Amino acid sequence: MKNYLFTFIISLFFPLILSAQGINPIVSELIKDKKLKLGFAVKDMETGIISGINFDDRFPMQSVYKYPISLAVMHLIDSGKYKLTDSVEITKSQLHTNTWSPLRDQYPDGIKLPIAEIIKYTIAKSDNNTSDILFDMAGGAEEIDKFLKQCRVWQVNVKNTEDELHGNPDLQFQNDATPWGMISLLSIFVERRILREVSYNFLWDVMASTETGSIKNKLPSGTVVAHKTGSSGKNSQGVYSAVNDAGIMVLPSGKKVAYAIFITDSHESEQTNYDIISDLGLIIYNYYSKNRSVI
Repeated sequence: MKNYLFTFIISLFFPLILSAQGINPIVSELIKDKKLKLGFAVKDMETGIISGINFDDRFPMQSVYKYPISLAVMHLIDSGKYKLTDSVEITKSQLHTNTWSPLRDQYPDGIKLPIAEIIKYTIAKSDNNTSDILFDMAGGAEEIDKFLKQCRVWQVNVKNTEDELHGNPDLQFQNDATPWGMISLLSIFVERRILREVSYNFLWDVMASTETGSIKNKLPSGTVVAHKTGSSGKNSQGVYSAVNDAGIMVLPSGKKVAYAIFITDSHESEQTNYDIISDLGLIIYNYYSKNRSVI
């Protein structure tokens, strides 16, 4: 695996500074004996400094892609096309049975829900059926792509629904992102450059209530992480295509740190993959809790 150690100082001209110091060697040491590929990017939201490993390589997002889908719908809410309180009729035919869906398990015959609840199921519970409902509400792949380009994010691609992915697992590699692209999308969110205050607060609270993933497992109790997870099962060769987590961590000082963790081509066990995510969470917490402004 090639590990590219990069540090960016964000300014008007986005100058690139290559550094062999900082958090990257700690991360590299964690995975040195692991048979997988890691994409990693982290941004100190106070200084704008970004570090990363394989930060410009593309990785399948899996359910992390529900974050840009939800963000696109929230933008349409701010534009006046929808309201969070608008009710949507979800029919039994929309609740596919061969997929992860807490909503279907709870309401197998369908239900009418406000958009706010649909977003909560999609982000906090990672429901695949509600994700496809939001995908359609956002206008499909073409409109989501336009939205991402308006955000000046070119390295995040949302192409297929969850239902399409279950029909052809290879499509997961079209729904891809670079760690740098995901950090960019998280940055415009947390810097409140895309959503109005009410919408920002709503989506932040939903992301902070995410029930999936292992990022918090080794963090001090009460640490706030607003994030989205995504993972694949292992294929017939026993390889995991994706074990991912992307979001914003809030440190005791109030500092916010955006991060993107993408694991692909992993020959490790499921537990090892999740342990790496939780270990990286603790590394981020410990490193940036020192309030370093330079690395």
